[in-house]
Amino acid sequence: MGPLNNGTIHLGYNGVPWTYSNSNDDVYTFTANAVSRKLKPFAQECYQAASEINKAFDGKPIYVLYSGGIDSEAVLHSFVKAGVPVTAVLIKFENDYNGHELQYAYNYFEKMNFKNVKIIDFNIRDWLKSNECRSLAREVQTVELGYTHLFKVALDQLKDGVTITGHEEPLVWRVDEDDGTNKWMFHCHERHYSIHKFFMKFQQDGVPSFFQWSTEVLNSFMHNDHWVMLFNNMYSPLIWNTEQIKYGFLGKTMGLAARRKYTSFEKLVTEILEADQAWQETLPVKWSRTVNTEIFEWYRRHDVRTL
Repeated sequence: MGPLNNGTIHLGYNGVPWTYSNSNDDVYTFTANAVSRKLKPFAQECYQAASEINKAFDGKPIYVLYSGGIDSEAVLHSFVKAGVPVTAVLIKFENDYNGHELQYAYNYFEKMNFKNVKIIDFNIRDWLKSNECRSLAREVQTVELGYTHLFKVALDQLKDGVTITGHEEPLVWRVDEDDGTNKWMFHCHERHYSIHKFFMKFQQDGVPSFFQWSTEVLNSFMHNDHWVMLFNNMYSPLIWNTEQIKYGFLGKTMGLAARRKYTSFEKLVTEILEADQAWQETLPVKWSRTVNTEIFEWYRRHDVRTL
């Protein structure tokens, strides 16, 4: 199995990187090294990361799991702009459940004249009801089933290469205090660590969180002027997290098409929530911890003067 990232970011439990949870008392940990050089603009850091990944895996086939959402499009676009040969993997649900998202993917392919596409038909409703789904979820320690189809596809059809996902894109949100003040917090959820656990458990090459490939990619996201204004409360108070305006940010920095937020699961949201609840009720260990770091403490720790 190749590297999960370039070694400058670590996840795990109780301060031990790349470990598994054994009890509800474990402490989920996320550590990012300080930057070691002057940062490039976010898009340029992403393009460099794509080149580094290609080199790290010695030119093995690169598969980007592309939903049509803007995060996975930014990942795919990074490899395209870096000139790295890449295959876009589209998972097509039955009954056109994710047709809204996939249309953005088709539009991107047409705009970029991109031809290297692998389309996989997948019955998501049958998968969520299957014993195999729950068994796999237990192996990778996740409280959610909605994205476990990615593991199934990677195991069955992508083992000859390197699987790249855009999950766990950096998220910062505002926490309002009772005294009227607020704090902006970097947030990392344990459920996405299950994607790292998948690659470790099954000894499969992959990058489970492209935007956590290196501390430089992550810090370039955290320290750009767009977010600095947000964290200094220069936006409307109705905007309380980066998720709300990342579409404009990624569109502007990478030239990606604007789109309305749509996760492809809206047509199945009730079934997915019911499946998740039924699954969570069976778990002795809940695997639902988070890491929250105050953003200005993050800035001090990573020394923005290097910018």
